[in-house]
Amino acid sequence: MLDPGETGTITVTITPRGPRGTVVSGVLYLDDFNEFSGTGDELRAFPYTYTIG
Repeated sequence: MLDPGETGTITVTITPRGPRGTVVSGVLYLDDFNEFSGTGDELRAFPYTYTIG
């Protein structure tokens, strides 16, 4: 949990599955959640594309 103004690091590992040469794409969404109000927001969307090699 981070307080306002604090920074942190999020480590993400995407494990490829499929035949060699397959192009994979998607979007990784970063959301927050306020436990006091029970609401959240989508903060950022990170699109990605890679080829299984």
